Amino acid sequence: MVPIRGLLLLLPVGLALACSHVSVREITAERPYHGGLRFYRPWPYLLVTPEKNEGVKVQVVVLPDLSQEYAIEPHVRLGNVEMKASLADGWNLTELGASADPQIAKTIESIASLASVGGALAAAPSDGAPGFPLAPGLYRLVYAGGHVSGVERIPLVGAP
Repeated sequence: MVPIRGLLLLLPVGLALACSHVSVREITAERPYHGGLRFYRPWPYLLVTPEKNEGVKVQVVVLPDLSQEYAIEPHVRLGNVEMKASLADGWNLTELGASADPQIAKTIESIASLASVGGALAAAPSDGAPGFPLAPGLYRLVYAGGHVSGVERIPLVGAP
């Protein structure tokens, strides 16, 4: 009777291990890609372009952070797995089974905090519009302590 009782105690553990599920894992050199749907985490950039009236246009663009690659993998064991994932622009995970928060509010708050990093921006070389501290180009937003602490100019191929 004892062996049957032991088996009954192990039954919930066995069923839990046999459940179908979906996992999201980071792809690293130690854990290389071996299947599933690949995506990258987004990173905000500032795109500064010249305007005809000697001003500049500043846009926030979101590009993939190639250092943060992930894969979504369905694991089918007992039962079925129904995975619904949506990618924007072919790389940005926007939905996994339910709508995801794209954290637009945090991005806007971070960009608004650029006003508080005037020292870092004022030190950036500028050949843009008078009174604007950034020259035309692409700038990666740099974060420290959860807030924008500065920008890093991204060299573009073929740019002056």
